[in-house]
Amino acid sequence: MKSIVITILLFPAVVLAANIYVTEISSPYSIVPIVDEIDEPQLHLGTLENFPVMYEFLLGEQTNFRARVSQPISSSVDSPSTMSILLVRKDDQGGGVTEVARLTSGIDGWSIIEDSSVGASFWQSEYVETSLESGAYRVEVSAPDNQGKYLLNFGPNEDYGYFTSLSRAWTIQQFLGYSPLKILTSNLIYYPLGILFVAFLLNRTWKYRKIISNVN
Repeated sequence: MKSIVITILLFPAVVLAANIYVTEISSPYSIVPIVDEIDEPQLHLGTLENFPVMYEFLLGEQTNFRARVSQPISSSVDSPSTMSILLVRKDDQGGGVTEVARLTSGIDGWSIIEDSSVGASFWQSEYVETSLESGAYRVEVSAPDNQGKYLLNFGPNEDYGYFTSLSRAWTIQQFLGYSPLKILTSNLIYYPLGILFVAFLLNRTWKYRKIISNVN
């Protein structure tokens, strides 16, 4: 049983969750390319550090766009930051851009969700949804003070398999700066451990009763 527990705890550290990316900015206002199709489920983990973060993607045909942003809930912060998502299309001629959609959630525009697989709670915005023609687009994540961590979701929700979900939880927890032991608060961990513990107790009880019956 001990080896099984160690395997469960260490497995997410060596498995990369599908379509989850940590945004790393080499310099302020750098453009971050999105490599997946924008209508595919994907999660980008980023940090606002005094300036907005800009993503870019290309479309070769009409495509549905769906995005929302989430923020980790902190005991030291009473309300969410008014983060916003701005979607613009680059002009086919010249270097200008045209605004396509914008999501700006005030303090009351966020819902609280508890992600039991991550073992954490988040403020979550509504979705911004639209249909896009072919072209080059940019998505900007910003806030009034441009401070704080965010989780930017594109595409529809997806049900992951067990180990992918476990790796996703581990990736998000490490991005948020949690202790490695935080993974024990994920229901992906404590449910299996609970089942293993009950099975262990039943096994020990059966062996103990068998010993008693042999003595009698």
